[in-house]
Amino acid sequence: MARKEVARERKQVWDFNDTQKYHFRKLVKNFAEKVGANATLEALCTLDRETGVKEFNCVIEGCIKKARNADDEDAALEEIHGAYVVLQTMSERGFKIDEETYGPILMFIIDMGMVEEFHFFCDHIKKDNPKSLQRLAYYENELLLMIKVGDVDKIQS
Repeated sequence: MARKEVARERKQVWDFNDTQKYHFRKLVKNFAEKVGANATLEALCTLDRETGVKEFNCVIEGCIKKARNADDEDAALEEIHGAYVVLQTMSERGFKIDEETYGPILMFIIDMGMVEEFHFFCDHIKKDNPKSLQRLAYYENELLLMIKVGDVDKIQS
């Protein structure tokens, strides 16, 4: 009987921790969408809780969502700057920046046709993560091919 109780307690603790992480990521994502990346980073820094890559990715997703919904290009650039600040914070804290993190940013920049910003982000990512050169080449070739062909419909799609 005691073994069953111990197993139940372990399962309850695991379920609680797993659910807590999910809800925390959802909270971070909603907070980033409402307030912005800078305020979210400040709030995460003041918490005693350890912030991981998934939470940073949620903040980046919030920035991209706000940038997509922005009315003008300046507001979109401001949100992309917020995503850049998150990338800088991640690299300062020693986190590895994978395609899961930079992929959505690059796809948004490709969708918007921002060539200078694209190369700026690629240079930053190459500097922090030299192993990502092969995946970055994929994004660069896709963007450059679309620009060379001049296929405006494909760039927007």
